[in-house]
Order: sequence, then C-alpha cells, then structure tokens
Amino acid sequence: MPRRSHRPSRPPSCPRGEEEEKKGHAKWWALALVLLAIAAAIGVALMLNGGDEENAPPQVAVPRVEGLDVETATNRLESKNLTVGDTREQTSADIPEGQVMATDPEAGTTVDEGTAVDLVVSSGPELVDLPNLTSYSYDEAKDLLEGDQYGLKVKRQNTDSDQPKDRVLNSNPPPGSSVERGSTVTLIVSRGQVDVPNVVGQSADDARQALEDAGLKVSVQNDTSGTAPNGTVTAQSREPGSMVSPGTTITITVSRPPAPTTPTPTPTTEPTDDDLLP
Repeated sequence: MPRRSHRPSRPPSCPRGEEEEKKGHAKWWALALVLLAIAAAIGVALMLNGGDEENAPPQVAVPRVEGLDVETATNRLESKNLTVGDTREQTSADIPEGQVMATDPEAGTTVDEGTAVDLVVSSGPELVDLPNLTSYSYDEAKDLLEGDQYGLKVKRQNTDSDQPKDRVLNSNPPPGSSVERGSTVTLIVSRGQVDVPNVVGQSADDARQALEDAGLKVSVQNDTSGTAPNGTVTAQSREPGSMVSPGTTITITVSRPPAPTTPTPTPTTEPTDDDLLP
C-alpha cells in the first residue's frame, strides 16, 4: 500500500486585524518614549539655566570718571563694586596732567560686578626739545620747527648783526629748552649788512634815492661855504664800500653856496645950468 506523507501542522494564524493593532500600539509607545525624553531634556536645561541665572553676578554700569584724578576715579569705580585694571599714560594738549582721559570699558557699559576697568591718564602736553639753529637761514629753521618733528609755531625778530642777512642768531626760548608742541618760538634773525654806495658828486635827490634803495636812511646837512654847484653832494658820513646794518642813517653834505650878489651902481648927477655959469 502506498505510504502517506505527513506534513507538520502549522499553528493557527492570527487574524490580520489583530496583528495590525499590535503594531499600532508599539508605535504609540515609541512616540511616547521619545516625547518623554524630550520633556526630560527640556526640564534639565531649564533647571541648569535657572541655576546659572541665580548664580550670575549682579550687573552694574561703568561710571563716568573722565576729568578726575586717578585716586578719585578709583574710589568711584570701587563704590560700584568695580576694580581698576591697567593704567597707562597718554599725552594731551587739552586735558591736564594726571586726569583720566578715558576708560575701557567705556562709561555707561553694563558689566559684571568685580570687572576690572582700565584707565587712560593724561601725561600733559607733549614736549619737544628745541634744536640749535644758529647755522640755519630763517626759512630753513622755520620749515624745520613747523614740520611734523616739532609741530611748533614760529615768530621772527630782526636784529642788527655782522652776520649775513636772514641768518638765525638765536631763539627764544633758547636751544635745548623743552617746550610744548604747538607753542610759539621766536627766531632772532640778522638783518645782515649792506654796502654803502658812493653818492659824492651826485645831486641831493639822486643821492637820497641811491641810499634808500640800499636800505639806508638819509640825513642832509647843507654846506653854505662850498664852491661846488648848488645841490651837489660834497661828502657823506660813511665811507663808500663800508658795510653797515640796514636802516643805518647816512648823513650827506650838500653844497648850498650863497647866491652871487650884484654890486649896486653909484648914482650920478647931471650938471645943472648953474654949474655951467662962470
């Protein structure tokens, strides 16, 4: 007889709807767990932030201390529970020496209590040392002093000297002095020497013009006893070719002979008839 084959029996399968319902429950549980984890993370973050805010130092605005001396500025900063950090000096032509020029952080900035505030303190105007300018012409010295190296203002004072014209003789303040940048320095400058022209033999007007063109002054002295033509220069007070300071007065002697006199004729009388009678 033929043999029958026996196949293993399968367990009864679950209905399709019941399987889908189980899958749906699993999804909801997974979503719930995710939401719970997110909520827990948010809670922890809020707790931590809340703790930071509670532990954060109080805030304070940096007070204005410009124009105060360092000691007064320090007291004002410390009264706001701030400290003084680095202090450095800076030149200033406007703010007196020793006064605070600026702060870092700036005044009005909100910072934590205990913050260090740096101070910038005026060291007064910048000083420069005057050089010796006696070998300079006035224009050279002026350009140097008014340049970026010194930043000074220059005033000129002329004086008599045997040095060449426009040569710097000295300065006020003198060389080596420390002066504030931007202040005024007076340069004492030689008027120089001029050559006295020869004006003897010229007319008084021509002589005056020649001397004044040379930068000299003129004084006239009349000579009434001379024999030269009237109005002619017969002498001058400084030798021709001599060197004198500009503005020196030269006296010229001008011939002014008296006018020739005409002799008065002797009157004659005509003889009368009586004179002719014997």
